[in-house]
Amino acid sequence: MIRTLQPCGTWAGYLRHWKAGEKACEPCRQAGREHSKAYYERRGREQKRQRRRALNHERAQGVA
Repeated sequence: MIRTLQPCGTWAGYLRHWKAGEKACEPCRQAGREHSKAYYERRGREQKRQRRRALNHERAQGVA
């Protein structure tokens, strides 16, 4: 199966520039920023959820 390249302005386009050692075009840079922002927002929410679960577990065990 032959894969088609994703166009510029997508995360895949940004990665293609990065892997080739090129400076990304503006649409790809914007896509990279949006992807990174969304990733770190999800990651932050997940870390908060894990901390809350750990604290609740400790409270249930009588540790905290």
